[in-house]
Amino acid sequence: MSDGSSSALPLFEVTVTREDTGWCAVVDDVPGSARVETFAELDTAVRRLVESTGPEDFDLFWNYA
Repeated sequence: MSDGSSSALPLFEVTVTREDTGWCAVVDDVPGSARVETFAELDTAVRRLVESTGPEDFDLFWNYA
């Protein structure tokens, strides 16, 4: 049963685009971007980018353009 308190993590929206040599991810409200060669590297690179701004725990919402 919920006690009514909210423990939701911060949510960051990620927009991913395909480039000639890999993938680029831009995160709303986070400076910079994550550029990787393989799709498998995206999650780790984006999480490191967000963590560099402060929060250790967060959720990501992925958009693929």
